[in-house]
Amino acid sequence: MKLELKNVKINLEFSEETIMFQADIFVNNKKVGYARNDGHGGCTNYNAYENQREALREAEAYAQTLPSSFFEYNGKKVEIKANLENWVDDQINEYVNAKE
Repeated sequence: MKLELKNVKINLEFSEETIMFQADIFVNNKKVGYARNDGHGGCTNYNAYENQREALREAEAYAQTLPSSFFEYNGKKVEIKANLENWVDDQINEYVNAKE
């Protein structure tokens, strides 16, 4: 399965604790949903476009098969299991880092 974010719009000026953005989610080159974060430290939200719920569910299931992320916190290795929200956030972080 091919997952992509397109039409990414980022507003770092109004980002507070997280990156403020909106983007379209594409699965196998088809626009199936959108993701956004208001930049105030909350979770990234995503939803399907009309008649695309099943395609987005498949993307969610696929994202859960991706490798976990690991980081160190207070001297302990912490695992973050893969899911679609984390995948979106990782893609946005890569996008912002590439722009800088």
